[in-house]
Amino acid sequence: MRKLIISVLALFISNNTAFAGSGAIAYSKPDHVVGVSHGCRSQKHAKRWALLDCRRKGGSDCQIEAYESNACAAVAIGNGRRLGRGWWSHPLGEFEEELSQQGALAGCNETGNEDCKLRAWVCH
Repeated sequence: MRKLIISVLALFISNNTAFAGSGAIAYSKPDHVVGVSHGCRSQKHAKRWALLDCRRKGGSDCQIEAYESNACAAVAIGNGRRLGRGWWSHPLGEFEEELSQQGALAGCNETGNEDCKLRAWVCH
């Protein structure tokens, strides 16, 4: 139990500290649940924490759908539960978040979905 508490505290601290790192987005299609991580020290940790977040929220089939390292990644999902991904890297700085979100929405619309909505994004 003590290890679990320490792990949860480490996740909270890493997810609430503003510094460069890696982030990931996990999605469970059957449950329509999204999990996110950011501020992780490696891609491996980012993916692990996103999967744990997705499962913690009730996801039964969580899969990594997007990840980033010192960039921005976004996921949009429509009513068909198909998703679009967007990713944008430097050097556009202040526009990275917006461009990754626009890319995710465009990708979602291209899959034949209707009513696409941005569900998650991570940036560093």
